[in-house]
Amino acid sequence: MANDKDAAKEQKGLFDKLEKNDVKVADDKAKEMKENIINNKGGANYLGIGIHEVTVTAVELREASTGTMGIKFLVENQEGRSDASMWLSEGALPYTIENVSRLMVHNAKEENKDKARTHMSNIASAKELFDTVKQTIDERAKGKTEPFTCYLSIRESKNGDTYTNKDGEVKPSIERNLLSYKPKASAAQNVAKAVGGAEVVPEDELNMNDLPF
Repeated sequence: MANDKDAAKEQKGLFDKLEKNDVKVADDKAKEMKENIINNKGGANYLGIGIHEVTVTAVELREASTGTMGIKFLVENQEGRSDASMWLSEGALPYTIENVSRLMVHNAKEENKDKARTHMSNIASAKELFDTVKQTIDERAKGKTEPFTCYLSIRESKNGDTYTNKDGEVKPSIERNLLSYKPKASAAQNVAKAVGGAEVVPEDELNMNDLPF
């Protein structure tokens, strides 16, 4: 009983000390912490190099270090999660609309595919494209219709781009692309699959200085 009283007294003293010297999260860390908590999907693994059949769970806007705006697609499957971005600069926009159109038609019911093509062909602005994609993904995420699915290709950069990680090591840059069809895997992707995956590059360490447009 005495030990219980001593333990309770100790806890009371520690709580009083904590209350008096309450530590606050630094302002420059609070936003990052909040986003990490909200985006945490239960500790799922990140998908590595390879071809992955995935479900698009959400889309959001992002901005590269160059100032280029883009649509970020959040994807996942039973093995893990990842993301891929499509860019909204003036030069990239027509190609992004075409790429998104293929995904939209792929996910439309057979009787609605022509309607989906027509609708997408009339989109001529970045905002209209984002609004259309977000509305579609949000509706699918409610579970009332089939999930929005596609293929995610993760591979090393074709042109040999590299980046320097936080440890000062030079690594090959990674490309992530969403496709409406399953592409033929590259030799590197086949090797990665055979050995059970490959190193995953955090998004903030991707080479964003050599955007295609």
